[in-house]
Amino acid sequence: MAPKSIEEYVHWVLAEDPTLKEVDPEVVKQLEADYVQGLETEITAALVAEVSSEQIPVLEKMLEHDPMSQIQEWIEHNVPNASDVVAGALLRFRANYMTGNDVL
Repeated sequence: MAPKSIEEYVHWVLAEDPTLKEVDPEVVKQLEADYVQGLETEITAALVAEVSSEQIPVLEKMLEHDPMSQIQEWIEHNVPNASDVVAGALLRFRANYMTGNDVL
């Protein structure tokens, strides 16, 4: 079954790593939490980079006052390739992790 959240995705990627099988589960849990936080930041940055300079002030105001659900809806309507941007960030994370490159 495909991961449905960033948390599930990170868990899935790390579960493919045989070197983590012998690592303390609490360490793996913290590693997952760190990667989730970093990946969320990476996705946000990638999405913001796609927002036009004219729309940045609107987005900044929304970030200060609006709930995340409204912000996500706004992004879906104002960033035409939002799903591609998110998919690209997820794929880069997995590729970098699996090849031992700097993940985030």
